[in-house]
Amino acid sequence: MYTKVIKHQNKCYIYYSKNGKILRYPTGVEISKQDFDEHGKIKQSFIKKDKIISSLQKKIEDFIYDYVTKEGFRPEIEKVKNIFNEAEEAERITTDNFIKYFEKFYDYKTEEFKRKGSMFSLKDYKSFENSTLNFQIYFDKELTLSDINEKTIKKYQDFLTLDHKSLREKGLKLPENTSGKLNPNTINKRIQVLKTFCQWLDKEEYLKYPNFLNHFSAKKSRVIKDFLTLKQVKEIQNHDFKNEWQNTIRDIFIFSCHTGLRWSDLIRIKEIEIIENKNITYLKGYAHKTMNTSGKEIIIPLTKTAKKILKKYDYDFNLKNSMNAMFNKDLKEMLQKEKILAVISKKDKTKPDTFVKETMYINDTISIHTARHTFVTNLVNSKAPLNVVMQMTGHTKLETLSRYVHVPDELTDEYVKIFEN
Repeated sequence: MYTKVIKHQNKCYIYYSKNGKILRYPTGVEISKQDFDEHGKIKQSFIKKDKIISSLQKKIEDFIYDYVTKEGFRPEIEKVKNIFNEAEEAERITTDNFIKYFEKFYDYKTEEFKRKGSMFSLKDYKSFENSTLNFQIYFDKELTLSDINEKTIKKYQDFLTLDHKSLREKGLKLPENTSGKLNPNTINKRIQVLKTFCQWLDKEEYLKYPNFLNHFSAKKSRVIKDFLTLKQVKEIQNHDFKNEWQNTIRDIFIFSCHTGLRWSDLIRIKEIEIIENKNITYLKGYAHKTMNTSGKEIIIPLTKTAKKILKKYDYDFNLKNSMNAMFNKDLKEMLQKEKILAVISKKDKTKPDTFVKETMYINDTISIHTARHTFVTNLVNSKAPLNVVMQMTGHTKLETLSRYVHVPDELTDEYVKIFEN
């Protein structure tokens, strides 16, 4: 063969040389340790398996062979480079499938998140892929990279606002635990994944990053989330449910109310250090969501209830194979069945600046993340210093913390009385 496939910084290139000059042409394909044999060479099975590399290499080999047969010597670097460009362009026209490229990107992100130890973050990428597949079915159109334009992306964004019930009626597959419409913040997550995908396409020289995406987003909304009062927390805590799994759900939810830990931290609770200091026991470690960003350490004093729950489960809730969505579904159903937290009054979501109230069923909207809102809101309302609360939650910005603080509906003059003294 006149060419060979080489690896440089986990990327695959086709290599050709003549008279001391070297052409190293990028294929856009990434390779891992499993793709090499014991001698450090790329496995032939991998090269055959990858359509882009094998097709590109075959066309170049055929060209060089024909050239040598006709001219009697191998072609110069520039001639081969031109053939590379023509062959690659032809290959990309036939393999310009949006989803195929996204699958390569998804594999790349999977490896990245594995290295960072944050596989939980991958769910947004899978949700984007599923919504894109549904978009193709809904409009009976197979997307290509050329469809990454302002008109199509606006159409995709509008599609995301459609009611899930009507989409199911059209035969689209959606998660069973979803209903209604996606809120603007979730739509923005889908758009953000698209932007990250396009940045990768640009980096790999598949597609120039479309600048219109820089200003492309849904109108954000402030999502009003529920929190529980201390009395409501006690109501759940003191209830004896009918089976072991329901009581486990209760215990984990109460533990989160007492610590503010996210689902991703509850999964890895045994990795968080437990320290005894005089009469205080506390958790010390890094929040899973921010360990690779802010890297801020969390320190959470444990209540007697939280310590009792931890000891009951031998410091491990065994949630590795459990899904957040299914946990939330079971939590809602068991509260509804037992008629716990049946009715509350809260601000009208459509009029966030008024004190108009509506009747809501909190067990329709409750989730494990409600426990984190409960933890923060009750701490702040009990006048805990904000810097202390942020040490427990791992927040680095007051703006972020404020999303978890729920102001009581009733106004009071209690706080301004200090100026009278």
